[in-house]
Formats: sequence, structure tokens, C-alpha cells
Amino acid sequence: MLDVNKSVLIVDDMSSARQIVIKTVKTMGFTEIIEASNGLEAIDVMKDAKVPVGLIICDWRMPPYTGLDLLQMLKANPRTNTIPFLMVTSESDKKDIFEVINAGAEGYLLKPFTAEVLVKKINAITK
Repeated sequence: MLDVNKSVLIVDDMSSARQIVIKTVKTMGFTEIIEASNGLEAIDVMKDAKVPVGLIICDWRMPPYTGLDLLQMLKANPRTNTIPFLMVTSESDKKDIFEVINAGAEGYLLKPFTAEVLVKKINAITK
């Protein structure tokens, strides 16, 4: 069940991409939105979050820690392994999709996407 009383963490090295996702999650009722430009920064900002992170929407390809790096770290930690994780990427190779799902992501979304598709994916992984 979607809990908008928790924060959503949006991780992408492109500010414009983060803004598109932010606009969509605000329409869903999220008010606590945390941004990070890579996986390393995401770990840091999660520590300072005012409310628990209840959803992570993350790009895959970004330095120095990729979305896959972040996913693997979070899923290996008992304190963070239940946070729904949606990987967003332009990688459409079946091997890549399998790798992300096998690493524990609850969802995978190909760029470009519409706000409607993002909402459906979020709802599907937070039920």
C-alpha cells in the first residue's frame, strides 16, 4: 500500500529527469521528496531523511555509484531491504532487466516514460 507519509528518494544524475519524477510523485500525494544525483549521495541523504524512505526511484547509469550499486547495497542491509525500489533506465536488453530484478528491484521502467506509466509502476510495486 502506498504510504505517502514516508519520503520518496529520487536518484538520477540529470536534474531534469529528477524534476519530471518529482512532479509526478507530488500528484500522488508525496510531500517529503529527497533528491540525489548518484548512489553514493543517495546513501548520505537517506541517513538525514526527516521521515523514513518508503520508495526509491533510481536511474541506473550514473557515476560514481550506479543505480545497480545502490540497489545491491540497500537489499543487502536488513534495515533497508524492504524499501520498494524502481529502477529507471534506457537499458532494454533482457540481460540487464534480469540483472536488476535478480538484484532485488521491485520494478523496472524504461525511459522515456509518461507520468501515467510511472504512476502505474509505483502503484504496482507499493501494494
